[in-house]
Amino acid sequence: MKILHTGDLHLGRVFHERPLIEDQYHILEELLRILQEDRYDALLIAGDVYDRSIPSAEAVTLLGFFLARCREVSPPTRLCIISGNHDSAQRLAYGKELFQAMGIHIATTMEESQKPLIVEDAAGRRTAFFLLPFLYPTLEWAEEEVDPDHGTPPPPDSQRELSFSTSSEPMLLRRQKERMQRIARRLEQQRSQCSREGVDHSILVAHLFARGGAESDSERLLVGTAEQVDPALFAGFDYLALGHLHRNQQVSPNGWYSGSPLAYSFDEADQTKVVLSVELEPGRSPLVTPIPLHPLRPLRRLSGPFASFLPGGPLEKEEGALRSSYLEIELTDEALVENPLSILRQRFPYLLSVKQDRALTQLSVHQLEVRRSQGRGEGKNLVEDFSLFLTELYQQADPARLELFNRLLLELEQQYQGGGAR
Repeated sequence: MKILHTGDLHLGRVFHERPLIEDQYHILEELLRILQEDRYDALLIAGDVYDRSIPSAEAVTLLGFFLARCREVSPPTRLCIISGNHDSAQRLAYGKELFQAMGIHIATTMEESQKPLIVEDAAGRRTAFFLLPFLYPTLEWAEEEVDPDHGTPPPPDSQRELSFSTSSEPMLLRRQKERMQRIARRLEQQRSQCSREGVDHSILVAHLFARGGAESDSERLLVGTAEQVDPALFAGFDYLALGHLHRNQQVSPNGWYSGSPLAYSFDEADQTKVVLSVELEPGRSPLVTPIPLHPLRPLRRLSGPFASFLPGGPLEKEEGALRSSYLEIELTDEALVENPLSILRQRFPYLLSVKQDRALTQLSVHQLEVRRSQGRGEGKNLVEDFSLFLTELYQQADPARLELFNRLLLELEQQYQGGGAR
């Protein structure tokens, strides 16, 4: 059994006010080429198909294109898709009954995770795929989560007091942990049943935050550790195909995150994005091989003084590559540079962010107040204060800004005198 594991596509993502549809189209084309170059029995997409619960028309069109092309380039490959925390389960599930007849299986409810999909490879070996979508922490128990072998769920919340007095953990966190333990037990029962019926392998596709996983800035995380799940709960499965964390990583002996196929925050700029090729053989641990992906425009982080990014500076040799990369620049000047983004974007068209943390630190509130108090005397007014403020920021007070400020101040005074204080 050979599968391809990806997730966290986030179709329709906007990054620093720039739509990434073109970049996502490029990376999905690369996934299609990988799928076409080898025989894969299944393609797993572990949640966060869309970036928003109400996806853009462009995102929906892109997913439709990708699914259709998957069927063209690799008709025998089963597609297994689950909803993530960014998806609307109801919207992602639209048409899933029709898609199922085409070998595209979309799971968006807890109940569906209890019904494994059995796939047979060319050698006649069978694998059970369990599809577990993202489950938000809740105080409610779904009927299908009741585990008859381990008692019934706690009474309704209306009959219980939400209190911290009986435990060091909030009830929501305790109940979520209990809930995942119940789900894990039910999945293990189903997995064991499949094994007794002669199924060779079992795979769990899940969208969750596995305890011990390393997150990135681009993920939507809940406060605290309420959503973290112990991957040991699913130790009986041959392979855990996980989604939610955007960094490719192994979190347990059988559990892997493929990571997102594109970098969605600048703290991911140093990461090589991959899709995972997974081979299962009887009596062996899964063979997991990361296949590198090549973005249309890589992310780069640069730092240095403002002058170093101007023509004639040290970046001349790299300019071609930098002009086709998404950039974040950290300026190390001690003085603030006015409008650096618009100036530098003329040279680097995909510059998305400029930071001036060092200059802002230098321009602390304390220093500003000290300078202002030294220059303040009797008779000072708001216009002079504003002039001092501009000088502190830009080394000189722009006469045009002072004139505009003075005019606006005069208008306010006239409104106040004419209508009285409101």
